[in-house]
Amino acid sequence: MTDRDTAVRAVYKSVRIAGQLTYYRNRVDEYTRANQQAIIVRNTLLGLAPWRERSVSSRTEAAGPQPAWLLLCWLPSRVR
Repeated sequence: MTDRDTAVRAVYKSVRIAGQLTYYRNRVDEYTRANQQAIIVRNTLLGLAPWRERSVSSRTEAAGPQPAWLLLCWLPSRVR
C-alpha cells in the first residue's frame, strides 16, 4: 500500500467516524426528546385521571363539571 493510499484511508476513517458520531448523537437527542414528551403526556393523563374518576363517581353529588374539565373546555377556545 502506498503512502497516498494510507493517507486516504486515514482521512476516510476519521470522516466516517465523525459522521457516525454525529448521526448517533442526533438519534440520542431525538429519543431523549421523545421520551420527555411521553413522560409529559403520561403525567398529564395520570394527573387528569383523579378528576375524571371523581366526576364520574360523584355525579349525583356534584352540581357541575370538575375544574380540570372546565379548563380543558376553556383552553381550545383561547387557542383559536
